Amino acid sequence: MVVDGGRAPEVVAEEVGRLVDSGRVEAVAGWHISAVRQAITRRVGGGRVVYAFAAMHEGGDPTPGVFMIGERPINQAAAGRALDARGDSASDGGRSSATTTSSPG
Repeated sequence: MVVDGGRAPEVVAEEVGRLVDSGRVEAVAGWHISAVRQAITRRVGGGRVVYAFAAMHEGGDPTPGVFMIGERPINQAAAGRALDARGDSASDGGRSSATTTSSPG
């Protein structure tokens, strides 16, 4: 099922909550802003479902069942400092990576 995470956080959380309450959803995967994550966590948190949050975020969420798998700015800054220390800040050393995302609509 796809839920539009670009709406108001409480609206998204209510739709996700209705799906969880109905038993139609056993896990939630999210790629949206943290305000939506927080609203969803308030609505369905506590381990009712597994919730994998893949977007960049400001830090951990202690709610049972919530897995913060996206980047944190502190980790990106630490990696940048490590590259600067090696002298690699202007080059990726011949390596490249790509990230793609898709959203409904």
